[in-house]
Amino acid sequence: MWKKKVSFLVLLVFLNSFALAWAEENGSGEETGTVTAEQAKESPEVIKEYIEKGNAYAKSEQWQLAIEEYAKAIAGNEANAEAYEARGRSYMALKQYKDALMDYDKALALEPGRLESRFRRSVCCYYTGDYELGLGDAEQVIALQSTHAGSYLIKAVCLQKLNRTPEAVETYKSLLKHVPADASESKVAIVMAKKMLKRLGAA
Repeated sequence: MWKKKVSFLVLLVFLNSFALAWAEENGSGEETGTVTAEQAKESPEVIKEYIEKGNAYAKSEQWQLAIEEYAKAIAGNEANAEAYEARGRSYMALKQYKDALMDYDKALALEPGRLESRFRRSVCCYYTGDYELGLGDAEQVIALQSTHAGSYLIKAVCLQKLNRTPEAVETYKSLLKHVPADASESKVAIVMAKKMLKRLGAA
């Protein structure tokens, strides 16, 4: 029994790591000079600087400092979906899933097409117990990007939590069918899917 629990915990750790790595290439902005919140309200360029500073802090895993910079950007423009999305990523790194979930809600309310926010929200939903919403988000991501390994996994674990095991089994099998094995994240996802199928007696 303990081996089954360990494999499931490893899967959850992977899901969180996958979510954080989704757009790492977009989190590498250079640090800029200090500006005031009042300046940010008047200047889109200054808001961008706040986001870039936050990205620089996030790249070095200074999550709280990153959150503070993103908050300044949001104070300057509450309709900036990018800032909410980026702050959500930092909250996730700190395992503050409820805070991250609220930021992804706001990002998606502003821009429903943000695939990154939708996937990350699905992971947050799992950790906060909203399995139906997490399932729905994962399915939407898969519909738009059929090779997205993390979304198959979060869909499957949400289905398991909802006691829909046969559908979870089919989801793991769909991952093996549709996700290419050339990316490092995909390789790990494939291994996890095979382990979960074995655990569920469907290997």
